[in-house]
Amino acid sequence: MNSEIDTKKCPYCAETIKKDAIKCRFCGGFLSKIEEHLENNDAKSYNNRGLAYQDKKDYDKAIENFNKAIELDQDYKEAYNNRGYTYYLKRKYDKAIEDYNKVIDLDPNYQIAYNNIGLAYKDRKKYKEAIENFNKAIDLDPNYQEPYNNRGLIYYLKRKYDKSIEDYNKAIELDPNYQIAYNNRGFIYYRRKKYDEAINDFNKAIDLDPYCSITHNNRGLIYLLLKRYDEAINDFNKAIDLDPLFIEPIELLKIAEKKKKSWLSRFFSPQIIFK
Repeated sequence: MNSEIDTKKCPYCAETIKKDAIKCRFCGGFLSKIEEHLENNDAKSYNNRGLAYQDKKDYDKAIENFNKAIELDQDYKEAYNNRGYTYYLKRKYDKAIEDYNKVIDLDPNYQIAYNNIGLAYKDRKKYKEAIENFNKAIDLDPNYQEPYNNRGLIYYLKRKYDKSIEDYNKAIELDPNYQIAYNNRGFIYYRRKKYDEAINDFNKAIDLDPYCSITHNNRGLIYLLLKRYDEAINDFNKAIDLDPLFIEPIELLKIAEKKKKSWLSRFFSPQIIFK
């Protein structure tokens, strides 16, 4: 195989990817215009265009294209799964679960569908059913990191922090570049007041994805608690730059600036000169 012919550079992140890829596995960017995904009147092309619309958050058009893909190939499990995830993004959880169950009917060993069903149950606060599906995904593929991360979130919501950290540890062991797992484990350390460990995890998460506003906000919150006001202010400003509609860092920035001003006034004030 000639690797230079069969690969190309992603125009967004410059990582090497397969020549025929339509979406970069590193940065998630789509590599051509939406219209170009419909190269042929076949199910795969409609599915690919559906993914492009999903990435643009045009969920109705995404569903239209997944519908067409399924119409052309009624056994196309990836199209059912993708349509199910689009319904999930629209918070139509019953429709999402219905599509995921169809995927499992077509392929009982399709671990991604079980993970996705678990996410839908998580959002519906049906934690028992969520854990059951994450467990099934892990049973089918013990090296699949996402259900460990997702099950860790359920354990956190149930205040089972040790089990939560155990799952995040496993997710990171399987994928040392799993940014979400570092952020989530850092959040658990924060809840347990293990601030040094939390900062270490948020640092790693930011190294892996400098553009995640949530992680900058999380680290800023710990700096604020530790009275490291300049570092907190920098993180809150960065979070706001990345997501101007993110309310929490806007409010926390005000608190940090006020506390810094109060702290300075305690130690520094105009002085009288005696002669």
